Amino acid sequence: MPKISTKKPETSPAERFAQAKSFATGEKPDVKKEERVSLRPSKNGVETRRENFDIPIDLGDDLRRFIIDSPKFKNKRDFLIQCVRDGLAKYGEK
Repeated sequence: MPKISTKKPETSPAERFAQAKSFATGEKPDVKKEERVSLRPSKNGVETRRENFDIPIDLGDDLRRFIIDSPKFKNKRDFLIQCVRDGLAKYGEK
């Protein structure tokens, strides 16, 4: 899979035409390795997708406190994945 640059390269006004020409002709820009995004698979080989959600502050504090005190879960991610699995098993269509 090709590396994708997420930073806009710094250019002077004189270089803008040359860059537009290279883009139009399909030439690939020379991007430093530090500026590239790493698209490695996850450590355990499972494809993942980032999900974001809002949570009330007091519930978030209770969640963090529960996870810190829990010997079963190493981090919030493990806890949330288990909650989703349990919820789908209980409420999902079979």
